[in-house]
Amino acid sequence: MKKIILTLLAACLVMTGFSQTAFTLSGKIIAGPDTNIGLYYLNASGQWQEDTCKLVNGEFSFNGKILGPEIAHLTVYKGTYKTRPDNDPNKVSLFIEPSTIIATGSYNHIKDTRFTGSKSEDEYNSLQMQYGDITKEYDAISQRFDAENTKYKKAKDAHASEKIIDSLHENLENIRKEYEAIIPKYLVADRQFIITHPSSYVSTFTLSIDKTQWPADTVRALYNGLNSAIRGNVNGEDIQKFLDEIEDNSAGRTAKIFATADIDGKNISLAEFKGRYVLLDFWASWCMPCREGTPHLMELFKRYNQSGLDIVGVSADDNADAWRKAVNHDGVNIWHNVLYQPIGNKDKSKSITNQYGIHVFPTKILVGKDGVIIGRYNGTEENDALDKELAEIFK
Repeated sequence: MKKIILTLLAACLVMTGFSQTAFTLSGKIIAGPDTNIGLYYLNASGQWQEDTCKLVNGEFSFNGKILGPEIAHLTVYKGTYKTRPDNDPNKVSLFIEPSTIIATGSYNHIKDTRFTGSKSEDEYNSLQMQYGDITKEYDAISQRFDAENTKYKKAKDAHASEKIIDSLHENLENIRKEYEAIIPKYLVADRQFIITHPSSYVSTFTLSIDKTQWPADTVRALYNGLNSAIRGNVNGEDIQKFLDEIEDNSAGRTAKIFATADIDGKNISLAEFKGRYVLLDFWASWCMPCREGTPHLMELFKRYNQSGLDIVGVSADDNADAWRKAVNHDGVNIWHNVLYQPIGNKDKSKSITNQYGIHVFPTKILVGKDGVIIGRYNGTEENDALDKELAEIFK
């Protein structure tokens, strides 16, 4: 990491030379002595880069090259630089772009820093204004969730009774449901922004974040409505990859064959089920919406199993004990259960969830007797569609 300290200005030079992708982020942060500032962003080589320097009389300047407008993270700190969570009081995110951006803020109030000179940042702020009181409601829920989560973690570390841990976990789930109730309010504002700002980087950034919240057809329509140039940025590519994965694992496509060991250590392959209908249930022990839908799934299994329906539960757990406990507790050991990949395997590129382009839990994929996908059902809102499909098949 190159660090250059000038007499009156601390200049952090990322790359020499300027072009249409050059940016400058400078300004003044009111802070005490021995305070540093760090910038984390995606550079022109497509690599995430961390650059740091000391504040001199509160002033700083970062120069570098980027591929185009993008999200970056600015952190003011003392001591050694390290990656900090988004709720750190001295970390703030902003949109940088090929321009000169000026920052004005103060230590311990970094999230209130004002940035000028970035059109994308201005557009993002206008979107935030559209949220109105939704953000206040969200922040209040987040504070309660963080407080309850701290209690939950302390109880687990202290090996509290299962009754206490379950009670605290239930509290977390109740708060999570409040959070989920707010999401649609955000989505209304996000969708309107994306439609009215087809050339904005913020539109691709927002759509990339929201893509799992909408049906694939909605995401595709919003994506196609964007300016062709803006679709080519890193977020646009992410959205296109997402849509390609969904399409490649939807009705009419041949189901990907996987072979692995089940919960009892027996080898199992999707190829074994040829001649029967198979419902792949992608879930996890930590996914409460998944487990809340288990009783209904069990009803379907009992109703159609003798007529030719099998279920293979594919868990996204990385904790085998939690997985086994959930399988036994929920009674889903009446059907086949496998993990999305072996415990300890860090290469997720060949995992079952990756093969099927799973981004939402729960997701269910119904495979026909010929190995061709009949339907894909994301979340819990598409249970009715699955019920109707099965009723038609087994009428």
